[in-house]
Amino acid sequence: MIRSVDERISTLRKHKRNETRDRLGNRIRKIRRAQRLSQEGLAELCGLHYTYIGAVERGECNVTFDNIERITRGLNMDLDDLAKGIETSSDLPREVEAKAYIAGVTRNCGPSEIRFGLTILETFFNRKLEGQPI
Repeated sequence: MIRSVDERISTLRKHKRNETRDRLGNRIRKIRRAQRLSQEGLAELCGLHYTYIGAVERGECNVTFDNIERITRGLNMDLDDLAKGIETSSDLPREVEAKAYIAGVTRNCGPSEIRFGLTILETFFNRKLEGQPI
């Protein structure tokens, strides 16, 4: 008998909660939100079902490494960035939050738009380092 996705997710919810899964799920949720992605949007980028993304974010399922890799690629992040600080805290380090935000903002930009944005940032930081008004 073939079960629906909702039936499988319901079965997953019955499993014992795990603190590491909770922290991983919180990390994925924070990065997804920093990129202004919905669960449906992330699921589409990963090739996974949106209810599965929700279950992962709630720590309700034991995620395979293959799916962690798919989620990481969907978030346009490195596995290292996803894992940073996960063993001690659910807060995103500022650099990871910044990378997540930039990845979300530039997701639909072409190379010329990204180069233009980098030029603006470079100019901003050079002026700041030189003590010039911004």
